[in-house]
Amino acid sequence: MARYYGVIMSRKPGLAFGLLIAMVMLLAPALGCGDDAEGDGATNGNTTSTITDDGLDRSQPGRVSITDETGEKASSGDATAMLPSWLDISLVSIASGDGNLVFETTLTEPVPQTKPEVAIGVEWGFIIDTDSNGEPDYGLYAAYQTDTLTYGLFNPLGGERQADGEFPGSFTISGNTLSWTLQTDAIGQPESFQWVAYSDAAADSGGEQSHVVKSGDKVPSDGWPGAGWLPFP
Repeated sequence: MARYYGVIMSRKPGLAFGLLIAMVMLLAPALGCGDDAEGDGATNGNTTSTITDDGLDRSQPGRVSITDETGEKASSGDATAMLPSWLDISLVSIASGDGNLVFETTLTEPVPQTKPEVAIGVEWGFIIDTDSNGEPDYGLYAAYQTDTLTYGLFNPLGGERQADGEFPGSFTISGNTLSWTLQTDAIGQPESFQWVAYSDAAADSGGEQSHVVKSGDKVPSDGWPGAGWLPFP
């Protein structure tokens, strides 16, 4: 995760990668493994997401929504499994109004009420580029680094996080959907911006040569730190 966003900071050894794969298969039995499909079809490290033009909906003024392919495959090392449902993004939307921006991420199953035991850390969020220079300026996150979910703003390049209690807005979870309501002046009141949504998790591979195993999803799948961003509005 730090390679993408610098946001999962706490890592504890001792979790076996075999447990991660077992949990992946347990939590997503109803999902079919997605083949490479039409659309952007770009490989995102260990995962592949697909967005087609039909998935982009700007029917409401000040609102953008994206439907993302579900059931992608996640791979790490020599092992391949389906993306855990609690990382698998199915819908992303951003809406503006009344001096606020509302960012929503919908997963293919309800958001975990506590950190999955197999994971060192789990995170969902958005990366925002407010000056369209291709580099991120702000980030929104909700994360399990411990059993307590935290949320707020962070610096995607430096990793610095705003204290949870200082978040300029509100955060809610409803079933499968995480929702951040952010005051627009907290990010400079941009009239438009570029964005990427993400999910991210890590586990320890275990064994004598223990290393961190990562898995996640992005919308768009070739988004930052690659070249792909989506515009708002």
